[in-house]
Amino acid sequence: MTGDEKTALLRQAIREGRPVTAMGSGLRREFCPHLLGTKRHPDGRARWHVLAWQFDGASRSGLPSGGGWRCFDLAFLDMLRLRDGPWHRGSRTGAAEQTCIDSIDCAVDPSLAAP
Repeated sequence: MTGDEKTALLRQAIREGRPVTAMGSGLRREFCPHLLGTKRHPDGRARWHVLAWQFDGASRSGLPSGGGWRCFDLAFLDMLRLRDGPWHRGSRTGAAEQTCIDSIDCAVDPSLAAP
């Protein structure tokens, strides 16, 4: 899947309020994307990131009961697909303090991007 295909699928998920299933760093992730945009890295390049509420699947740092906020670099997400099921909003804690996206392309709730 190309970077353009990934961003198009995530934009669609955000617009339609649909969960996404993907493989991230070799682990199955099920999440609801809330913010999509770019983050400037130390090497000066902007890379696509998504701030999402991960509600199922696996995480190297552990997944709290009910889920948690995750920032995914799209370069490390593969096999993305839309899925049916309920939308998970997550808690405001963690989302309002997000630092994973500098320039927002698409958002469920633009107030999540507020510093």
